[in-house]
Amino acid sequence: MVAFIVYDPDHSASAKPVTEYGDCPAEDVADQGGSLTSVAVPESQMATFQNAVALIESPLWADSTIRTLNFNPATETLSLSILSPSGMSERTVDAIRTQLLADSDWTQLADAPLTPAKQAQWATYRQELRDIP
Repeated sequence: MVAFIVYDPDHSASAKPVTEYGDCPAEDVADQGGSLTSVAVPESQMATFQNAVALIESPLWADSTIRTLNFNPATETLSLSILSPSGMSERTVDAIRTQLLADSDWTQLADAPLTPAKQAQWATYRQELRDIP
């Protein structure tokens, strides 16, 4: 099984909103998108994908935010856009960020079962969390 994403290649932005994601046998990835484009999640983006999906599906965010996973086909990179309505307090954002950092602390331990490249990807993700205003 491989992780896949589906996006609209005709969307005007360079980072295309992902309309669907999931897991399927590698040979079935091309069949997942219908009239849209489906691709396997690039291995270099797997940590970003897993974290983004966790954020998208997290009950912590409830209905207070709009979360969009984006894929840039030119660079084969994923990103997550989070739009908070003005009613979401800084305290709520801080609490969610703190929880996500705590949940990923293990990735930075010296004996974490990760390759150096994966550990670096997690470090980047954690820095991006810290950079959220």
